Amino acid sequence: MKDYIQYTFQVFANLVSLGYITVLASLLIANAMLKSQFSVMALITTLNIFLFLPMVGVIIFAVLWRTKIGLLCALIGGALLYWYHPFIPQRPFEGLTTTEENQLKTLSFNLGWYTTPPDLLGQMLATQEADIVAVQEIHRVAIDLFGTQLAEQYPYQILDSNTATSGLLSKHPIIEYEWLYPEGGRAMLHAVIDWEGQPIHVYSVHLLPPPLRWYDARHLDLPPELNMDYLPRGLNEWQQKKETNFLINHAGTIQDPVIIMGDFNMSDQSESYALLRNHFRDAYRDGGWGLGFTFPNETTVRGIRVSVPLIRIDYIFYTHQLDIIESDVLCFPQRSDHCGITSSFALP
Repeated sequence: MKDYIQYTFQVFANLVSLGYITVLASLLIANAMLKSQFSVMALITTLNIFLFLPMVGVIIFAVLWRTKIGLLCALIGGALLYWYHPFIPQRPFEGLTTTEENQLKTLSFNLGWYTTPPDLLGQMLATQEADIVAVQEIHRVAIDLFGTQLAEQYPYQILDSNTATSGLLSKHPIIEYEWLYPEGGRAMLHAVIDWEGQPIHVYSVHLLPPPLRWYDARHLDLPPELNMDYLPRGLNEWQQKKETNFLINHAGTIQDPVIIMGDFNMSDQSESYALLRNHFRDAYRDGGWGLGFTFPNETTVRGIRVSVPLIRIDYIFYTHQLDIIESDVLCFPQRSDHCGITSSFALP
C-alpha cells in the first residue's frame, strides 16, 4: 500500500512538472513571436520573471518524490530562467591592473520628483563618490541645492528642468554638450567628458514610459465587489522604439568610448532593450550579480503598496572600448521610488 501511494504521488508530481514546463515554454515562445503584435503579450513578456515562481513547487516535487522527470523539468526550467534572466556576471572582471585612480565610477539615479527632500538626496549622491552621476526626474529645488551642496565635489553640472527631466554631474571637465530631441520623446543629454585626456561620450536619458492599458470595470458586467481597475491588460512600446532608435542612430556612430545612463522605462525583456543590446553592452548584466530589479522601490502603484523592486528599468550601457569592473544596484529606503545603479569602468 505504501509503495502504491508513493507511486501515485510520483505520477502526480511528474504530470504537474511536465504540464508546467510545457505551459512555460509555450508562453515564452508565444511572447517572443507575438509581443510586437499584441499589447497583452508585451505585458506578459515584461513580467515573465513571475512565470518562473511555480519552479519552486517543481523542485520540491523532484526532491521529495525523487522523480527523474521532475528533476529534468527543474533543470529545463532553470536553464530557461538563466537564458531570460541571467543572474551571474556575463563578463566578470578578471584582475586587470587597476586602482581607484584609473577607474571611472558612474551612477544613474532617478530622484523620484519630490519624493524625498533634496538635501537627503544630495547627501546620498555625495556618499557614493561616483565620478559621473546621471539623474532623472530633476526639479528646480534639487537643482538649486545640488548647485551649492555638491558644487565642490561635482564642479561640472548640467541641470536644466526647463529643458529636460534628466541631467548630469561630473568630477571631470565637460568639454562640450548638446540636447537631443527625439520626435515625440523627452530631451536627451549628450556630453563629452575629459577623463584624464580620454574623451568619454556620456548620455543621460529618461525615456517616456510605455502606455499601460488597464481594465475598465465600467464596461464589464461584473459585480461591484470585483474591481478590475487595478489589473493591467496590455503594454504599448511603440514610442520607446522610436526613442531607442533615435539614441542608437546618434550614439552608434561614435568611435570614442560611450556610456549611456538613465531611466529607460523598459524591461530587459522588451524589444527596445534588445535593440540597445545589439549595439551596446549592459553594464549590470556584464558585471553585476542577481536580477538587478530597480523599480518600484517602497512605493505605491495604483493604490497598492509595493515594498520591493519587481522589474529592471534603470540601466547603464557602454561600448567595447571600456572594460567593466563591477556593477551594483543601490536601493535607498524612502529616498526615491527607483533604486540607483552604479558601474565602474577601466580602459583596456
